[in-house]
Amino acid sequence: VELEKLASRKLRLSAKTTMTIAEKLYTQGLISYPRTETNIFPKEMNLTSLVEAQTGDNQWGAFAGRILGEWNGPHPRAGKKSDQAHPPIHPIKHTSGLQGDEAKVYEFIVRHFLACVSQDAVGKETTVNIDIAGEKFVGHGLTVLQRNYLEVYVYDRWSDKEIIDYEQIREFEPTSIDIVDGS
Repeated sequence: VELEKLASRKLRLSAKTTMTIAEKLYTQGLISYPRTETNIFPKEMNLTSLVEAQTGDNQWGAFAGRILGEWNGPHPRAGKKSDQAHPPIHPIKHTSGLQGDEAKVYEFIVRHFLACVSQDAVGKETTVNIDIAGEKFVGHGLTVLQRNYLEVYVYDRWSDKEIIDYEQIREFEPTSIDIVDGS
């Protein structure tokens, strides 16, 4: 159900289409069993070999290499659900021979897996208080300091309001002040 919900939101595919494709990828030996809600990888599972299998890919291979090198191997996030029968959905082997929606679903599963075993993104929230001739304005935003998993999981955005990293109690002179209609 989780794969179907995510694919519906992120890929704009129906739940039925997603599961039909996932089952086909499973029978072809490309992904693990797709009908699981488990999000906890068993400790004895060799995640390194699964990441290594993706290093040759043109789109996410360099990121898989970072997991193995710069980040000293895969470190899965601690999930909360386990059906005790199947690990989380993950790629079994690399392929670049898929097309259309099959390619989209496979790519989504690979990118989700790589994001789950990589480093968390790091950021900080910033609030800017502005006083212009006694008129007070407040702006909120997020500064992403380290993108990490966001580099591979292109389906997530941390914020629609990215803001530059202001230092505390920093004053600045605006070069222009524009009033624009909001939506």
